[in-house]
Amino acid sequence: MNVLGAIAIFCDDVRDEGDPSINKESIIGAAKKNKFSVPFPANVPLTIYAQILIDPNSALEDLELVIRVPGSGEGVLARAPRAVIEQSRQSDVAGFPVIRLDARRKINAQVKQPGQVTVVLKWGGNERICGAVAFVAMQGAAAPGTA
Repeated sequence: MNVLGAIAIFCDDVRDEGDPSINKESIIGAAKKNKFSVPFPANVPLTIYAQILIDPNSALEDLELVIRVPGSGEGVLARAPRAVIEQSRQSDVAGFPVIRLDARRKINAQVKQPGQVTVVLKWGGNERICGAVAFVAMQGAAAPGTA
């Protein structure tokens, strides 16, 4: 499958703009920097907004959107099986189905150590980083376990 583009935005919330016929969403509280200073370990509430653009003429494969958190491993945010992607392709009049994996729910990322939190699109043995944010130790914060 040919992924033409993939983006993930870290934000506070994503809201539908009422009437579904207007086809708009509002991204609330998007992170304006790619770095947060926190004391470790940190429980960080995040909402992920992701859009995936695929080539409608390529062979389809299952898609999986995961989040990787330093010290906590990997967790699945959303999955889109081939059948769902095919439905989207057939119903899209423009010819370029935008597959938006619904990862709009708030999650609590357990960030146990400094590092980069990444959102990764996975398909057929391939991976693409869609978004990332770094978590660094807060100035003057005690090291974990020393307070």
